[in-house]
Amino acid sequence: MRPHPIRSIHCICALLCLWSSLALAETTLDPFGTEAALPLKPALRLGGAVGDPCAETMSAGALNRVPGQKPFGLLEVVNLALCNNPQTREVWASARVQAAQVGVSKASYLPGASLSVSGNRTSPGTGQRSYGLTLSYLLYDFGTRAAGVESAQQLLAAANATQDSTVQAVFLQAVQSFYQTQATQAALDAALESERAAKESFAAAEARYRSGSATPADKLQAQTAYSQATLNSITASGSSNNAKGTLANMLGLDANRNVMLAAANTAAVPASFDRDIAALIEEARLRRPDLQAAAAQVKAAQASIDAARAAGKPSVSLTASTNQTNSAGITSHGSSVGINLSVPLFSGFAPTYR
Repeated sequence: MRPHPIRSIHCICALLCLWSSLALAETTLDPFGTEAALPLKPALRLGGAVGDPCAETMSAGALNRVPGQKPFGLLEVVNLALCNNPQTREVWASARVQAAQVGVSKASYLPGASLSVSGNRTSPGTGQRSYGLTLSYLLYDFGTRAAGVESAQQLLAAANATQDSTVQAVFLQAVQSFYQTQATQAALDAALESERAAKESFAAAEARYRSGSATPADKLQAQTAYSQATLNSITASGSSNNAKGTLANMLGLDANRNVMLAAANTAAVPASFDRDIAALIEEARLRRPDLQAAAAQVKAAQASIDAARAAGKPSVSLTASTNQTNSAGITSHGSSVGINLSVPLFSGFAPTYR
């Protein structure tokens, strides 16, 4: 009894659905261990799976300054900035993309397999079905694959160094914003205190003027000092609000959100810090991530040149295939194994322009 053509089509569709499900499942695998070459996550709060949002969120009490809530210290501010800043997320995603490209380049060293299924039916009732399995394995290509892997690895090193540079920049901006907010708030408190003292001095001068113990010049001088103190407090308030808005943006919040900060640490600097500063400067000079990224990009470009040169050379592959065909009740089988030598003769000057 011959199978119904509709039933055969259903079987083929089921196979395709199963294959697509397996392909989607493979996206979570990392057989080449490329993610092991990734740098550390930009922030401690980037917990869970790679690419997930921050594992922790700001409490409403800290944002709204509810009494009794713990304020944020410098470490938490820096951590939030690194977590929520779009630049750190961008470089982290770019590093993961480049790590995947390393896996793509290494995949060329493995053999490939493909399955083909076809079926058709013609009138009056003649059907044909064929199945085939093909294996191919590239044996030698004069360095094209090796150059591709080297280029991908160097680009990954450049992406990692770029992430380090971005993290350093965001880290510095967060620290500066934290202390700038603290400094402008202290300046505002001092300006308000000066305004209060100037107001009291002006009230006292005005009282003395009314009693006849002070001249008009004394009253005007006190009034001018009070007006200047009021202007200074308004200016300090604007600077404080600007600093708070900048800090809120660094944390990924709206500029009008008021973040509760802990008092600045006034601990004395260790005596060994001055002695170690020269060594720290020298280490920073040797480990500058921007220079490391530039050097890796140069090596990647050289590897790309080598790959382009090798692309115009011959390649040797091992191929094997087997197939089965059923037509009009007659089944035929076939298989083959061979060595394939491919010699590119002319491809429109593409290797030259590469």
